[in-house]
Amino acid sequence: MPAPLLSLLLLADPALALESLGFPVAQRAVALETLTHEGPRAVAWGQVKGDAVRGLVGIGVPDGETRVVNVRALGNSNLALAQAPAGWLALYCGIPGRFVKVDPRSGAYTELGLPQRNATYWTTSLVTASGQLVVGTYPGTNLVTCNLRSGTVADWGRLSDDRRECYVLSLAESAAGVVYAGVGLHHRELWAYDPASGQKTQILPPELAPEQGSPTVWTAADGSVYGRSGTAEFRCSPTGVTLGQTAPPRPRPPLLAPDGRRVGGVNEAGELLLTAADGSVAKLPTQWRGEPLSLYSVGPVAGGRLWGSGIKPGRLFSYDLASGQTVDHGVVTSGSIQVYDGVATAHGLFLGSYVGASLDLLDPSQPIVAGRNPRRLAQLSREFMQERPVQLCEGPDGRIYVACFPVKGHLGGALGRIDPATGKVACWRQVVPEQSLNSLAPVPERQAVLCASSVGGGSSAVPTASEALLALWDCAAERVVATVQPLPGTRVYQAVVRARNGLLYAFGPTTWAALAPADLAVVARGELPGKTLRWPGLHDAPVGPRGLLIGLIDDAVWALDPATQQVRVLGRHPKLSTAHGFWVTAQGTLYVGSGGELLRGALPVE
Repeated sequence: MPAPLLSLLLLADPALALESLGFPVAQRAVALETLTHEGPRAVAWGQVKGDAVRGLVGIGVPDGETRVVNVRALGNSNLALAQAPAGWLALYCGIPGRFVKVDPRSGAYTELGLPQRNATYWTTSLVTASGQLVVGTYPGTNLVTCNLRSGTVADWGRLSDDRRECYVLSLAESAAGVVYAGVGLHHRELWAYDPASGQKTQILPPELAPEQGSPTVWTAADGSVYGRSGTAEFRCSPTGVTLGQTAPPRPRPPLLAPDGRRVGGVNEAGELLLTAADGSVAKLPTQWRGEPLSLYSVGPVAGGRLWGSGIKPGRLFSYDLASGQTVDHGVVTSGSIQVYDGVATAHGLFLGSYVGASLDLLDPSQPIVAGRNPRRLAQLSREFMQERPVQLCEGPDGRIYVACFPVKGHLGGALGRIDPATGKVACWRQVVPEQSLNSLAPVPERQAVLCASSVGGGSSAVPTASEALLALWDCAAERVVATVQPLPGTRVYQAVVRARNGLLYAFGPTTWAALAPADLAVVARGELPGKTLRWPGLHDAPVGPRGLLIGLIDDAVWALDPATQQVRVLGRHPKLSTAHGFWVTAQGTLYVGSGGELLRGALPVE
């Protein structure tokens, strides 16, 4: 072998061996939304939002035959579904969002058009009496439409002109054909849009607008649209609202099987529920076995099991380190979308989940039952305006501290604190004014917690700060006693951690700094071996006999050795390029989520 080539091979980063531990969580239950008919049988359609499959699942009624339409190639987006009078299915999907026409028999789809080029997210849709599928998009608060008769698509335009308003969260149509849209979440707006004239009007009274959130609207049996904003209820008109008037939503027509039974959903066992006129429910087996969900968090270890969560929904899972058994526990935390982080203590496993900045306590030794174990400790959303508890950390005073991002549209994160003995929760907002808290590390030498900030806020918030910082929180005084900016110009500190030598390490997107705990003076700086840190950025405890600090970046595992202040790549693997969530044991075993798969590998930490 020529000498130059041999030198290159010797310098190449080592490959990392990873073994698959399977797919811990899956979407099994399916809400069925519409029926297509094929002679004497029908097919009930619902949405599937798995890791590899994102689109539609059709369940044959009553034979249980399953077919899947996968539009994952268009982008990992939300979905909006409607059936055209001719029987084809319209689906709004992809990034950017576009309408597609689905043939329910073959599952083939064709694109109908891209009505608005920056739509990346949506949560609500409406089919109008005139046969338009209407979707409210993020971040422009646009209403985009597909004519279910002709297949033509259009953009009705942006509703709110306030760039802090990015979400359309509720849609309803009156008998007169006016579409009403609840908009938020920085503050509340309610828009009336007349498709015939193109006229749009913000109709929510000023006294109902300032509160964070969004109004909810619905169509009643009388054809009028009614709404609610906070505790205020009202009837909507194109020019305003009449307070104090309300009526229940118009019942949704049931899906009826060819034999007249009501079609329900598919349950966790993959059974189709059919309800007869006398109320009896039949559970029919189907071919549906579910689709793996993407993993969001991996770790910590408690009760001999590795814990983690999927995303949308946040199904909790555990992996038994001794037996290798994986259990999908379902959605059991107070926040149903994803579990961000956890801390294992003698009192149990404390978990932080989204939405609502929800804090729960799980006893790993007891059966897991939603609403009982784990038990809710607090939600920091309403009183403290927080939404995402991104990291939990045990402080030098034995209490659990929580780094939070605020609710959508707002700036100013919070520091939460849990007393593990009593479960009592305290919270302080604006610890770093107009910034969020992203990571925490204990500083026992000063009986403090080091807080790392981000200039960002809740989704759609507009930052006002240009540079992130580190803030030292005195646990006894309950206030910030020092701030530093060791990486000038950094807009987000991805992680902070305390090494065994007592130094504190702060990590920006591609650089790092080591600080002395006594005065937070910088003693070393360096660069990371890549461009994109994989969430959560860093394992929060030193690993192995050398006390290495370990993180993931691009397709690599890297380690910083506090003894030498050097960073090196421990190994690379293609699946790390899609990693989200990881945990490293004290002995150097890496557990990492990649898509919906849980992987394990041994790291060279000696």
